[in-house]
Amino acid sequence: MMTFKLARTVESKRGIMPKEFSSHQDLWRLHPQGEFLLARGGEKIPPPPYLNLSLSYACNLLCKICPSQNWLQLGRTPRRYMSKETLQNVIDVVLPFTTEIALNSWGEPLIYPYFEDILLAIRQHKCKLFVQTNATRLDDRKIALLCETYGTVSMSIDATGTLFEELRRNGQWSDVDRGVRDLLARRDPSRLAVQISPTISSSNLDSVGDLLLWAHEVGIDFANIRLYQAFTFGTEAVVSKEQLAAAMAPVLKQLGAINSRMRVYLSDEVVYPGQLPQHRPPPGPKGAATLSHFLYPVSKDHAAAHPDNLCCAPHMGLDIGVDGQMTVCCWSQMTPFDMLGTVENFADFWFGNNIKALRASLRHESTARLAQPACAICIQTATGQTRAAVAYAHGTPDGDDGMVFDRDPIPLSMILHVEGHAYRGTLPIGIRRSEYALVEDGTILSAGGAIEADTASQGRGLWGYADIDAGNTVHFSSSDNSNPLTNGRRYYLTRNP
Repeated sequence: MMTFKLARTVESKRGIMPKEFSSHQDLWRLHPQGEFLLARGGEKIPPPPYLNLSLSYACNLLCKICPSQNWLQLGRTPRRYMSKETLQNVIDVVLPFTTEIALNSWGEPLIYPYFEDILLAIRQHKCKLFVQTNATRLDDRKIALLCETYGTVSMSIDATGTLFEELRRNGQWSDVDRGVRDLLARRDPSRLAVQISPTISSSNLDSVGDLLLWAHEVGIDFANIRLYQAFTFGTEAVVSKEQLAAAMAPVLKQLGAINSRMRVYLSDEVVYPGQLPQHRPPPGPKGAATLSHFLYPVSKDHAAAHPDNLCCAPHMGLDIGVDGQMTVCCWSQMTPFDMLGTVENFADFWFGNNIKALRASLRHESTARLAQPACAICIQTATGQTRAAVAYAHGTPDGDDGMVFDRDPIPLSMILHVEGHAYRGTLPIGIRRSEYALVEDGTILSAGGAIEADTASQGRGLWGYADIDAGNTVHFSSSDNSNPLTNGRRYYLTRNP
């Protein structure tokens, strides 16, 4: 997900307020409850123009380079989708002021049961679209819907022919080739861009030339090539940027000789300029809006740096997970701020003290600890800088510069199987853990405090807190040792009676 955000903003480092708007307040007024949002803080604070929406943990492929699906597979976790209710909340609460929406998640968005609903809502609210797909499910109806949107279709295609099928298990190259050609033949290139985003490891390093020549032949607009990054249980071998550049050199020369219009990026740097088509924005006032800055950390000495902020994600980005968990970027999905429900609780999140603390800690000159622990890893990865973060080892912050979450009830999100009868669920960051009990469909389970090994071996409602991430993880079992992911029951924290 991080790569998408880098690539998507390469062409729009700086943005302007749409000429139809006199100020950001006009974006808030597109919302049916715009005056309420302005009164809560919108007079001074702009809305987040960019939304990353995770529709699914399910994918029809199992790819060697994908850490999320391999992790879910390792834990024998049933795949699932965002509920219709949560999707409707997103449409009602967030889309009215959203200018760009990305369907980019752990799973494959084109197999989401309500994919048509979200595309129709995107059209209705005149948002730009970015969708990341494995391109195996580009049937006639989905292509027709995509061709009615404005934005970008990005396809995770790492090779052609039988090598594609080897790298992306359960995929059929003939389906991909047919679907991509059909999409490109039917789309209006002035409103819908099409790119490939290959991940290159040792397995497909020698075939990158064939892939780029195929992409040129079918009419791809641009290729954003990225390096495979090793993960704990991954089996692919990493290659260096220098190795990849050397492998690409002959084909880039070929593309130049035939005057290819396809632009090529290597790790988000242009290595072949091509000639991109001019894209029309969606009609209406949102169409002229662009992302004004990168949505990831940028050092102050970088040409594209924000003058004040090391990272602009807390000012411009909103990330909503499968269960409705809200945060500002993909790096902090495991430590969310809140759960999306009503306009009121969105306002609590966007104008609240927690996100204010995060914004303040992410200024270039700030000496404060980072309020969101996930930011420390991201900053080091993106800029090489080392920043201290607030610790939440036991739920609450270890100082007054951290986040505190105070709500009742608190639903569990991102429930995953661990082992035996034990499952883990994620909570918003900064909970006073001693004040809450775990509930299964209205009935309080055990007193809590179990160790995870006992929860796994015995089950029967045992639960406790796992001191991982930011102390916001619960390990638990159902009352009858049935699977909490499939038994139809609700699991949430409520204040102790």
